[in-house]
Amino acid sequence: MADDPQIVEGQRVLGVVPGKPAVGDEKVPERQKLVFTWPHLLVRHAVASLGVLLFVLAVAILFNAPLKEIANPAVTPNPEKAPWYFVGLQELLSLLHPMIAGVLLPGMLVGGLIMLPYIDRNPARKARFRKVAVWTF
Repeated sequence: MADDPQIVEGQRVLGVVPGKPAVGDEKVPERQKLVFTWPHLLVRHAVASLGVLLFVLAVAILFNAPLKEIANPAVTPNPEKAPWYFVGLQELLSLLHPMIAGVLLPGMLVGGLIMLPYIDRNPARKARFRKVAVWTF
């Protein structure tokens, strides 16, 4: 019965892997593994932020985005126009019954997105074997 768990000081040992330390066994990290936040990480963040800022500035200068007329409090905009993120839903409402287009289809879409982690139950850890997880995220 060498495979049976043994009692060691009131605790039950279920398995020991010989020759390898437990995860996180290293008490003091080696000096070579340490990298300081300043200047290494913060300089990279600053360079990336400046790059994004310059890109947005260049796009704003090159492409004209005209403004609408000055707001008139006497005239309200058309309330029947949905914001851009609801335009697809508004088009569905014009084509289908309101119960289907406004409740059932969006509910099924949200429910399907919530159920995705339970549908893809692949135990593999590598990304090339997790097609659904990689595709959704």
